[in-house]
Order: sequence, then C-alpha cells, then structure tokens
Amino acid sequence: MSNMAWEVTAGFAVIILALILLPRYIGGSFTTLPEFINSRFEKGTRMMVTLLFMLGYTFVTIPSVLYSGSIAVLQLFDVPALLGLSLEQSMWIVIWMVGIIGSIYAIFGGLKAVAISDTLNGIGLLIIGLLVPAIGFYSLGDGNVLSGMKVIATNNPEKLNAIGSKEDSVPFGTIFTGMIFANLFYWGTNQYVIQRTLGAKNLAEGQKGTLFAGFLKILVPFMMMIPGIIVYHLYGDGLKTMDLAYPTLIAELLPLY
Repeated sequence: MSNMAWEVTAGFAVIILALILLPRYIGGSFTTLPEFINSRFEKGTRMMVTLLFMLGYTFVTIPSVLYSGSIAVLQLFDVPALLGLSLEQSMWIVIWMVGIIGSIYAIFGGLKAVAISDTLNGIGLLIIGLLVPAIGFYSLGDGNVLSGMKVIATNNPEKLNAIGSKEDSVPFGTIFTGMIFANLFYWGTNQYVIQRTLGAKNLAEGQKGTLFAGFLKILVPFMMMIPGIIVYHLYGDGLKTMDLAYPTLIAELLPLY
C-alpha cells in the first residue's frame, strides 16, 4: 500500500494547480503551457521546454500507456490463444493497433473528441473502479463482502502497510521531498494533464474540474491498490507478473455480459 503515496500527494498538487497556477494560465488566455513559458521567459526557453515534453511523451508516457493497455487487452480477450501467437508477438500487435487507432481518433477528432472520450471513459472507469474491489471482496469472502475485508485485514496484514521503509519502492521520507516536486511538475505543468483545464469556459469551471480530479485521485488507492492485495490473497504467486494482477481480476470475476 506504500505506493498509494503517489496518488495521495497528487491531491495536494492538484489543489495548488487549481488555486495558484490555473488562475495564471487562464488569466493569460494561454491554450498551451509552452505559450505560458514563452510569455514568462523567452522563445529559447519555450523551445527547450517543448523538446523536453516531447521526449517525455515519446519515451515515458506513451510507451507506458501502450504497454499497460496491451496487457489489459491481452488478458481480457486472450489474444495469444485467439491468434495462435506468443505473448510477446501478441503484445506487439496490440500495441500497434492501439497506437494507430488512438492516433487517428485524436488527430481527426481534435480536442473535442478527446474531451468527449475522456468524459465517457472517466465515468466508466469510476464505476468499474469502485465495482472491482467490491466484487473482489465478495469473491474473497465466499459471498460475503465483510468477510473478504476481514481476510485481507487478518491474513498477511503487512500488505496493508502504507509506510514504506528504506528498502521499499516508496520510502516514507520521499513523500515530503522528491515526490512532492514530481507531482507538482506532473499535475501543474504537464501539458498532457492540464490541456483540459486550459480549455475550460472560465476559471471557476476549470477549478471545479481540477478539484474534482484531486478528489478522485484520493480514491485511487481503494480502486487500484486494494484490488492488488485481493489478487494476492486469491492467486498468491500464481501470476507470471504483477502487471497481470488487475486484468486477471477483471477477466476472472466480472460477469461476461
């Protein structure tokens, strides 16, 4: 559970975006963050920041999204068995398909299409995100949600520890140092994230949406980390990789229709 620190501290970063940064962005009628950089500094700084953003999208954001998306598709539809290919070959095919379809949709549909899809996807993700742990508890407790909660609270309770040690992937001290700055950058200056807020019809609407997003970030530990602990109790070490945990829970427990 120590990884929940990324989500919880993101809530603070979103509040700073809504109350401090967003009024400056919208007040200057900026539609992109590089525009703001150009106004605040000069063209050379704008070009350098734009280059850094593009490199980040190319080598960090997009590959991670394509990989996680392909894992979900492979697990849900059993693509390797369907096509008679290996896991790696199937993953490459799905990655290319998702990337091409997503690019066509975004390029020809524009920001409006992206906003509509984000809204619909957000509603679906919120519903499923709350439904998955509930069904997981139900399955873990043999038909009783409270019994399922008791199982993860009494069996291997160390899995619920949210305070990371020095050997942990998220040591507790980093919450108050580097993690805060990482979240401030991502939620306050990342073009991909704040593009939607810059398109708000006014500051008040942008702030409402931003603060609501911060509230949803606080729910993420319950929608993402708790299911991982449920998977551990259901399947133990039976999964090939931890990346398959959430898709396995979806494929095995949610109804087919």
